Amino acid sequence: MGTGKSKMKHRKVSIGLGFGVMMPTLWMMPIVWAHNVEIAGEVAGTWHVEPNHRPKAGEPAQVWVALTRQGGALLPLEQANCQFSVYNAPRQSGDRPILQPVVAPLSVEQYQGIPSTSFTFPSTGLYELTLACNPKTAGDFSPFEMAYAVTVATGSSISPSPVAASPIPTDTPIVSPTPLDTAKLDTAKSTDATENNLLLVWIGAVAVLLTLGFLWAVPRLFKKS
Repeated sequence: MGTGKSKMKHRKVSIGLGFGVMMPTLWMMPIVWAHNVEIAGEVAGTWHVEPNHRPKAGEPAQVWVALTRQGGALLPLEQANCQFSVYNAPRQSGDRPILQPVVAPLSVEQYQGIPSTSFTFPSTGLYELTLACNPKTAGDFSPFEMAYAVTVATGSSISPSPVAASPIPTDTPIVSPTPLDTAKLDTAKSTDATENNLLLVWIGAVAVLLTLGFLWAVPRLFKKS
């Protein structure tokens, strides 16, 4: 029995250690797949935007796409004519690109001679990047276009424009305030004073009547009792 219990405890510890090792691996999987992979026909493109897929407005950004054919063979820029385009997002039919930066070959990581470009996003917001390629040798592959959505954050070189104060027009005549009519003010004050006095007299009269009524009623109540 003792041996069986020790084996069960050993299995529980092994399972716990297994989950402890697997969980960090599972959490790291989204990081490994951080490069966005787009597929267009028979070509797959792995997109990367520097810095760290979080470009900032007004600061240089670098974009590169590793193109691979079916089967994993690399499609370098020397075999394709490619063009990058930058659109405001969401992109509508008929929209023209706001930028078409120059394409240059780049060797990075295990990729050699892949299409890349460098440019600066003009402002913050959503953008759509596209890469369109045609074969340099007819029939080598079907022409394609793939897209990548990116969010541009505020950069340190972008400062809010100061709000200009509206100038005061010099040709506008300054209107002098209308002088107060002191006679009318005095009349209004005297009228208010008269009304207040009448109110006080009325309240006093009511109070006197109530007092007299009370004094008249109290002796009669005592006599009846």
